[in-house]
Amino acid sequence: MANLIENGGKWGPISEGTNTGGFPKSSYEGKQVVIDFDNTEATSIMYTGLIECPISTETEIVWNTEAVNCADTADITVTWQGTDDPSVAALTHGGRDVAASDTGWTSVDVQDLTGSAACDARVATNLSGVANVVNKRYMRFKYTLATANPGDVDITCRLINLPAIGKITHSVAL
Repeated sequence: MANLIENGGKWGPISEGTNTGGFPKSSYEGKQVVIDFDNTEATSIMYTGLIECPISTETEIVWNTEAVNCADTADITVTWQGTDDPSVAALTHGGRDVAASDTGWTSVDVQDLTGSAACDARVATNLSGVANVVNKRYMRFKYTLATANPGDVDITCRLINLPAIGKITHSVAL
């Protein structure tokens, strides 16, 4: 097994448990991916699929929404990537390591989860507060595991406070 982003890296609705009938409940007030760490690989690079929506001045990327306990030695960097070139965006991405898939993408580190127990906490970063993160036609996130596996854990990452389609104007979009 290897570290991977479930569902091929595709962003899906936010899972909110189950209803009284036992059926899953979902929220469309944001998007989420789940990273499945296998407790064996010490280093890996994983890419989400395209987020397929614009970001605004309120949009946040959230690491570890449930504050799952991870190994204290794990170091992870979360990177926003964007491009306006459809030929770059059409290249393979999503889920696992992809050779040379940073080519043509603008890359900006948005979260640096290094040091003792840095991956354990829920960490939210407002994207408008990070220099050089702007709306691009195609955007995704890259998760780089640098030193040690966080353990046999699933980490949920969310993109929240996305603008509603009817509210997207030059004043709210980055």
